[in-house]
Amino acid sequence: MKTLKASLLSFLTFILFSSSVLSQEVLPDSVIELTESNDLIKRARGWQIAVEFYFDKEDSIQYKKALQQFNQLHLDELTKADRRKIVKAHSDFLKGNFQYSTGKRFLRKVIKNALEEDDSESAALFYQTLAPYYFYSFQYDSCNVNVDQAIALYAKVGNKKQVGELNMNKSAITYAKGDYEAAIKFAFQAIDLFKETKKPDKLAMAYLQLGNIYFFLEDYNQSLQYYELSFTAFKTTENSNGTYKALSNIGLINLMLKNYRTSVSQQLKSVRYFESNNRELEKGNTYLLLGEGYWKLGKNDSAKYYNNLSIESNLLAKHTVGVGQAYLTKSRILLDEENVPGALIAGRRSYQIADSIKHYESIKDAAEQLSLTYEELNQIDSSYRYLKIYKNFQDSLDLDLKVLENYAMKHQFQVEEAQFELLLAEERAKVQELLNETKQKQLIIAIVVAFCSILLLILAVGMLFRNEKLSRQLSGKQEQISEELEIKESLLNEIHHRVKNNLQVISSMLSLQTQYIPDERIQKVIEDCKSRINSMSLIHESLYKRKDGIEAPFSEYVEKLIPKLVEAYQIDQTKIKLEMNLEEIHLHLDQSVPCGLLINEIVSNALKHAFPKGENGQININLFKKEGIIHLEIADNGKGFSDETQIEKQESFGFLLIETLVYQLEAEMKYENKNGVKYQIKWKPNS
Repeated sequence: MKTLKASLLSFLTFILFSSSVLSQEVLPDSVIELTESNDLIKRARGWQIAVEFYFDKEDSIQYKKALQQFNQLHLDELTKADRRKIVKAHSDFLKGNFQYSTGKRFLRKVIKNALEEDDSESAALFYQTLAPYYFYSFQYDSCNVNVDQAIALYAKVGNKKQVGELNMNKSAITYAKGDYEAAIKFAFQAIDLFKETKKPDKLAMAYLQLGNIYFFLEDYNQSLQYYELSFTAFKTTENSNGTYKALSNIGLINLMLKNYRTSVSQQLKSVRYFESNNRELEKGNTYLLLGEGYWKLGKNDSAKYYNNLSIESNLLAKHTVGVGQAYLTKSRILLDEENVPGALIAGRRSYQIADSIKHYESIKDAAEQLSLTYEELNQIDSSYRYLKIYKNFQDSLDLDLKVLENYAMKHQFQVEEAQFELLLAEERAKVQELLNETKQKQLIIAIVVAFCSILLLILAVGMLFRNEKLSRQLSGKQEQISEELEIKESLLNEIHHRVKNNLQVISSMLSLQTQYIPDERIQKVIEDCKSRINSMSLIHESLYKRKDGIEAPFSEYVEKLIPKLVEAYQIDQTKIKLEMNLEEIHLHLDQSVPCGLLINEIVSNALKHAFPKGENGQININLFKKEGIIHLEIADNGKGFSDETQIEKQESFGFLLIETLVYQLEAEMKYENKNGVKYQIKWKPNS
């Protein structure tokens, strides 16, 4: 992954020289009027618009005519400020569209005019604008000469900010020429000047450059720290392009630290911004890093896809070093897939590109890759030849990294001091602003308090009227609710009455049916059913007679039920004594019905089976409430169950019904089979 160092630093030399290109304007209807204006600045602007318009339309004939007309203008007759504005805009257009030869001729002409007029500030700007034309043409010495001229002129007029930016350019040039120690020192000279300017955007660039230097020194944790500071600073100044460049560099560090998934995620965020803003140079570098990330994740198809996009974008941006690095990465991916012939073709292409522009770091990396590839082909002579080239360049590019690291640490504190001083100045400005606004705020507070007091008074009066209105409405609602409640109670009583009548009809129908059934066993079953139906009927009768739709007076219900059972089973009341101790307990309907059926079933069993052959006996029923739990005890002193017929073994419908009703009540049931049968049932009433 060391080859990424050459790719990153080469990319950085390009972005350090990059400047924003004016967006091309649509030719307005008044363009002819502008070109024919007597005002020189309007005429110059009109022909500039015409040049851009015809170039965009790919009308070469009209483009050359418009360009000729623009070049014939006497720009030296403009004010200095207007001339700088027109020259910068036209130069950026030519550079952005790779018209390097045309741009060089134009700038040399305006530089000559500025020097003749002793206009140092304009001449400095024009030298600074001319330098990138030579850099992009790989004429580094000529580029360096123009940067030095610009630095001297800016120093003459005291523009330290531009001197700092040009020192960053010097760092890029010396790096491209292979003089890495000088590149790092120029970078720190730029940082020193940025410290003096105390500009947040320049401090962000200083952080970015410090991150680059620590990356070069392979101190990735320190590099990551400064890239993150740069990201935050760019974001604070709302510099989106700088923000995503810094994020892409953070992704590069995560790639070096083997955090491959994090790296890919960060590069994808960055590339979306670069794609939406047609930043071909940044796209090319980010695609390259995405290819590396996917390759390390073992996703070679994605790696090759983004690597091909990197080649396309770098070709469009005419970033030759980036194209070479993309071919180098492609060779490494193909070699990893054991596609040795393909790896050899890509590796040779990378070497040829690097050699053609004399980019020594890239030559070294490509030579190493070709040596490995020829070794796979068992072509030892070729492998050795490229290995020798690699070693020669490695020795010539070797640096005293310890010296550079000490140099970097020395300047690191200066950048941190600049950040502190900048923040301190901002805080002082905020404090002063607060002091100036104190009296105004106090006045505002007084007005607000008075306004709030008046508002509260109005609200209080409004609330008083509203409460009276609500009180009247509430009284009306209460009357309406009372009427509706009476209607519902009436309807509920009617329902209970009809249910009771329907149950009686069913009981009568069963009585009629028994007259036509000769089988006594079936008659007994029907009688049991009638008993259960009458038990439920009594509950509904008690509900509608009490006119209470919520609870049933259960003790009264039991007192009515038991005599009816005795009568139904034709028991001699002189022989069976009934003892009932019933507390005044009220139950909800959902417990009244199962409890009534449970009493009906147990007492019916006692009447039918406990006293055979008309024997005398007694049945006790106790109902009481203790500690919030309802207790029901039903006992008889009859013959009880034989040992062979315990209740758990009973399979009759009656015993099954008892268990079901106990479960429905969520109750606990115990029984004793001694001197008769005694049931003890307890449950928690509904709240």
